[in-house]
Amino acid sequence: MLLFAGTIIPVQASPLLAIDGKHFIDPSGARVILRGYAIQAKMPPFRPVSAAEDLDVIVEHGANVIRLHFSWEAAEPTEGVYDENYFSYYRQVVDWAAERNIFVIIDFHNNAFSRWAADGCGSGFPPWAVTPEVSQVQPQPNGACNFSQAMGKAIFTDSDNYKIWKDFLSNAYGARTRFFNLLRRLASDYKNHPSVIGFDLNEPLPWNNSTNTFEYEMMALFYEAMGTIAHNIDPTMFIFVEPFFIDHILFNRTTPYRPLNIENMVYAPHFYEFGSLHYGYPIFFHSPSLASIVTSQEKLNAPVLIGEWGAKMNGAQSIEDQLNLIVRDFDKYGFSATRWNYSPNWTPEEKDHFHEEDYSCFDDTRTLREGCFPRAYVQRISGEPTSVFLFHRGESFIFVPQNPSLSERYRLPGTYIELKWMHDPQKGETVLFVPISLLYDSTPEIITQGVSCTFDTNQIYLRCASAEAGPKRVFIRP
Repeated sequence: MLLFAGTIIPVQASPLLAIDGKHFIDPSGARVILRGYAIQAKMPPFRPVSAAEDLDVIVEHGANVIRLHFSWEAAEPTEGVYDENYFSYYRQVVDWAAERNIFVIIDFHNNAFSRWAADGCGSGFPPWAVTPEVSQVQPQPNGACNFSQAMGKAIFTDSDNYKIWKDFLSNAYGARTRFFNLLRRLASDYKNHPSVIGFDLNEPLPWNNSTNTFEYEMMALFYEAMGTIAHNIDPTMFIFVEPFFIDHILFNRTTPYRPLNIENMVYAPHFYEFGSLHYGYPIFFHSPSLASIVTSQEKLNAPVLIGEWGAKMNGAQSIEDQLNLIVRDFDKYGFSATRWNYSPNWTPEEKDHFHEEDYSCFDDTRTLREGCFPRAYVQRISGEPTSVFLFHRGESFIFVPQNPSLSERYRLPGTYIELKWMHDPQKGETVLFVPISLLYDSTPEIITQGVSCTFDTNQIYLRCASAEAGPKRVFIRP
């Protein structure tokens, strides 16, 4: 149960979250949408969350999931020797999340494998895991790297990155064995935990720049091994499978992955518009990229959780217009998503504490920054949705990257929410996150058809129930 300002909000928790085809479901069979934030710490001491209260602000904005960075470098700084203090710290954060009924994805986060790679500008894995076939580079201090340039060089022009990943994935020097031992440890530690739902390996990069190909089969075998190891311990764990990180950003292609032999698999691509990510100004339409994710989901028959999405923060209205449009499409397709990112220790000077990265949705006072916005979403659906329409105050019906001024003509004066669905009484209530204080100036009008809907006492969650099956509608307007 979630205690929120005196109101008890029941939310189902893992391992009671399951997968049914392309959807997350709870024990009643109702569809569950996961929305939240990635939380990262790429630099020592690798501990982004320092108090339970750090998580309260994202609960207030509707988060029911976090993608929580687990640092292999911090956990096993010396090969074969675990730092139990780090495991205790991580467990504490997970337990804080559980107290708030936030699901947790354990994110083995890295960028170009390690801080001892990519000209010292990478992150993630310990130095001893880097293949001896390449010369290690000392990590650069925070702020010393142009991170985007370092990643581009490592992936596309420097053969060392491919050697590192190839040797790791093929277990040439035993690093994969150590990684799988860590996976076994964590699967055992969090077996049947009320919050942890699975494991994600961030942005694997076996890109062969001599042939300009991504090693999909190599990754497929690795993910299948991950699934076997985790499920031998806890069959309920989800395995989050990522494609090449620009498959749905620049290539706009259906994933080349073959259907994978993994129970409880989630397809977890990252979704950025290239200009917004690197420059803070949109350049391209996002629809072709999103369409490639939809066709990939059909091919793999798995739920989609967008593991990262967002933009560089520079206060541009065009960023917010584009991101609003992107999230409306997430709503339309029923995608779950964790935004990049929430940095609880963000400061104006250090920003996200990793070189020039500045993507945190909240500042040092826990105030939403420009480019982020409070949004309603459908958290639980007791049946089959037939129409999802969520437009928020100040949003525009239209956005053209090359002509963002068009958006000014079509802005909404208020927040309008409409959900239509085929209701199944055996699946319980439909629940919408609609924080009145964030989205409206006063209590909105609620129009229903065939269903009874009531807000909780703090006017945060709207719950709709009916004893009769069939088409239902709820419409919320100022």
